[in-house]
Amino acid sequence: MANILLFLYKGIQHSWWLATFVMISVYVPIFAFVYWIDARKVDRERQMAISLRELVNALIIGVATFSINNLNFIIDSPFVVRQVGANLLYIRTLVDFSGLLLLFAWNEQRREIQMNHELKAMNDILYKHYDHYQASQESMDIINQRYHDLKHQINMIRLKRSCKEGRVFVGD
Repeated sequence: MANILLFLYKGIQHSWWLATFVMISVYVPIFAFVYWIDARKVDRERQMAISLRELVNALIIGVATFSINNLNFIIDSPFVVRQVGANLLYIRTLVDFSGLLLLFAWNEQRREIQMNHELKAMNDILYKHYDHYQASQESMDIINQRYHDLKHQINMIRLKRSCKEGRVFVGD
């Protein structure tokens, strides 16, 4: 596709209308595709908190990608040869996609770290509920044991029919 666009671009008298059309026809589908990939992962109800450090990291990745992409326009050296043609387009496209992939990988890592924090918080809540359940179960076992002992004591008092106080106490 890049060769076709380059061929069409070289063969026609250059104007800013053509450059704008080519730019829109290339970038709009790419941005729409990238948005579609990223938007289907995002939960609309959950907002991700972005810290200043994360913002600075994303800006550094973007600036580094842009700088490397335009390095051949700044440096005049035999190692960086200015070539007008497909090689320059391939290199710049490769650097752009590498920067984009780096941003995607960094974003996925950030999401995974946040999900791990949420999972840890949920596990902590679960363990606290389980500890509370165990304490409640122990309390119920103690109450049931005392109830069981009290029931046996009442039965012993009932068995002693000769004891007048026992009959009055039990209500017989």
